[in-house]
Amino acid sequence: EGSEGKIDLIITFDEGGISGHTNHNAVYQGVCRIMERKMLDVEVLTLNTVHLVRKYLGIIDVNFIWTDEW
Repeated sequence: EGSEGKIDLIITFDEGGISGHTNHNAVYQGVCRIMERKMLDVEVLTLNTVHLVRKYLGIIDVNFIWTDEW
């Protein structure tokens, strides 16, 4: 009761914004400002921008994920 519709997690882009896309970067900056001002009490996760080559490796990228992310 009372928790319906409550935001408790935000998943957003990192400052790289997936290939530097302006809108993605703006979302990241907006979330940062919300968190700096303590406007929400939520957990924030960011997607890690990867090099363009890794972006298109598909299943081969699993090798990089294991060493880079874990």
